[in-house]
Amino acid sequence: TASAGGLIGSPAPEITATAVTGEGPTNLKDASGRVVVLDFWGTFCEPCKKSFPKYQELMDQFGGDLVVIAVSVDDPEDVKEDVIKEFVRATGVKFGIAWDKDKSSVKKYSPPKMPTSFIIDKAGVVRHIHAGYESGEETKIGDEIKALLGK
Repeated sequence: TASAGGLIGSPAPEITATAVTGEGPTNLKDASGRVVVLDFWGTFCEPCKKSFPKYQELMDQFGGDLVVIAVSVDDPEDVKEDVIKEFVRATGVKFGIAWDKDKSSVKKYSPPKMPTSFIIDKAGVVRHIHAGYESGEETKIGDEIKALLGK
């Protein structure tokens, strides 16, 4: 498959993950016309505990213009749904959480590490990719979202 970077400038492939919890879209069709942060994560991922609240802050900042969809890559053999729900509760986020149980979405996006977020514009095109999460990353992502919204 193409490397994750190969998706930049291309239409974002639709995700076919199972909705688990949260408010708002858990697929790209339902998020159409808005900027999307599509975040691949796992309950085993320490940086994800830091990134989740920051993505919620971005959602709060941009209101209805921004959608965050967080796609869990947890293996159904290792993790039950309540583990995912508990992670979400612990991080206090409200955005849509989906679970890519069959790894079909992961295959389309090939996230190089956890978390990896894909920033998708209003027309559904992948514009930016953030592999991994470091403190302060949300500022850069916020600037990218602002630019895509023309604000």
